[in-house]
Amino acid sequence: MRRCRRLPRNAHASLSAHELAGAVGSSFLVAFAFAPQTDDAGGGSWATVTWSTMTMDDVGRDLPPARLVRGASRLSYRAQQLSGVVLLEDIRGSARDRLTINNALVESALVNARALSYFLTARVHNPKNNLHHSDYSATAWTSQSNDIMDVAEAIIGAASEFLAHASPGDPADTEPEPHPGQWPLIEIAVVLTRAFGDFVEVLEKAHVDRAGWFCPRPTQTYGALIVTDPLVKRTPISDHPRVGELTQLLQARLDARRPVPSAEALDHARRHTARVDDGSWYHERWTRGAVEVGRLRTAHSDFRGAPITKQALLADVLRAHRDEIEAGTFPEADTIRTLPSAIPAVMVEVDDAGELFVADGQCRVMSGLWHQIETVEAYVYHRRGVRELPPSGSTDSTTSHD
Repeated sequence: MRRCRRLPRNAHASLSAHELAGAVGSSFLVAFAFAPQTDDAGGGSWATVTWSTMTMDDVGRDLPPARLVRGASRLSYRAQQLSGVVLLEDIRGSARDRLTINNALVESALVNARALSYFLTARVHNPKNNLHHSDYSATAWTSQSNDIMDVAEAIIGAASEFLAHASPGDPADTEPEPHPGQWPLIEIAVVLTRAFGDFVEVLEKAHVDRAGWFCPRPTQTYGALIVTDPLVKRTPISDHPRVGELTQLLQARLDARRPVPSAEALDHARRHTARVDDGSWYHERWTRGAVEVGRLRTAHSDFRGAPITKQALLADVLRAHRDEIEAGTFPEADTIRTLPSAIPAVMVEVDDAGELFVADGQCRVMSGLWHQIETVEAYVYHRRGVRELPPSGSTDSTTSHD
C-alpha cells in the first residue's frame, strides 16, 4: 500500500522550495490562461509587433508570424512561472490548504517545464500543438538543442507520466508504484530557464526582431532565480525510478558546470585575481567547474609586461618561455615553478566556438601547466562572437599590450 506524507492537523507553517517539491502521484490537467501580469519590475507583458508585411525565412515551418509572437510571450510566461514556483518562500494555511497548494504548484511547475522542454529539445513533439525552437530559426539553436536533448526528453517523459489522466498503470507491474517523492524542481528550473535565455540570445544574433518577441526577457527570469543561489541545497534522490534518474541526470549536468550568482564570482575575483572587471562581469551568467588546462588561451597580449601572442594557447606560451622561466628571467618565474597546494579558480571567457580565454589567472594556469596539472577550477562566462586565433605554436606578440 502506498504511503503518503502526513501533515500535522491544523499546522500553520511555511513550505520551503524543497518541501514544495514533494509531489502528488497521479493528477489531472486544468485549463491554462495565458495572461502574464505586469509588475513594478516590468516582468510580464505581451510583445507587440506589426506583422502585416512581415516575411519569414530561416524557419522550420511556415507559421503565421502572429502565432509566433503570441507563442513567444507564452513561452516566456512559462519560464517565469516555473522560476516563480521555485522562488516561493512562504505558503501559509492549514495542513489541508498547504497540501493542496503544494500539489497544485508542483503540477504547474511540471506543466511549464514540459512546455519549455518541448520547445528546446532537438526532437519535434506533436508539432500541431507545440511550438519548437526551429519555428523561430531553423539554424540558430541546432547544436545547443542536441546538447540539452537528454535532459529535455527526460523531463518530458517523467512529467508526462504524472500529468496524464488517471490510469491503473502498466498491467505487467506487480509491485505498487513508489511515490515520486521530491521532484527536482530547482534543478529543472535552473537548467531550463538558463537554456531558454541562451536560446533567445543566440536568436538575437540571427534575427533581432524575433528575439524581441520573448517577453518577459528570459535572461532576466534566469537572473532573478540564480541570484538566490538555489543550488546550494541538492534535491534528494527519489525512490521512484523515473524521478530519481531525472534528478541524477540534472545534478550530473550541473555538477560539471554549476551555475552561480555573479556576486560569488565577483567576490572570488576580488580575493584572488590581479584585477577586477570594470563592472560588466556583474551582468554575466556565470558557471563554475573544472576546465582542461591544455585548452586555455590568453585573453591578453602580455604576461605581467612580457609580450606574448594574444589568444594563443598558454601551453604554447609556456613552451616558448621555458628557458626564461628556468633561468628566473620571466615574470613570476618563481611562482610558476612552485607547486601550489591548491589553485584558486581562474576567470575564463568562452566564445561562440567554445574556445576558452583566461581573463584573469594566467599565472595560475602557467603554474598548472608547468607541473602537468590536467584541470583547474574556473568561473566561466560567455562572450559573444568568435575570435580569430593565431596559428598553433605561435608565440610572437603581434598586437598592442592590454
